[in-house]
Amino acid sequence: MALAVNFAGTALFVIGVAAWADDLFSGFDESTFALIAVSLLCPFVFLISRNPVQQFLSLGWVFAVGWIVAFEERSTPV
Repeated sequence: MALAVNFAGTALFVIGVAAWADDLFSGFDESTFALIAVSLLCPFVFLISRNPVQQFLSLGWVFAVGWIVAFEERSTPV
């Protein structure tokens, strides 16, 4: 249950930060703000958690969002 809450909470946090950044800073890319937010949140989750799956998911979020930001410009027409 804790893994599901962690996964859903992180997803909602990332989506919320991206929506907030899109409303507040319309000239900037909101996915970059999501990457910054995940990069600040997930190390705390990694350090606090004792579950290796939860630690892996926290690092996976940073990797996945970073990958999306890195290749976002290429996939815009798709």
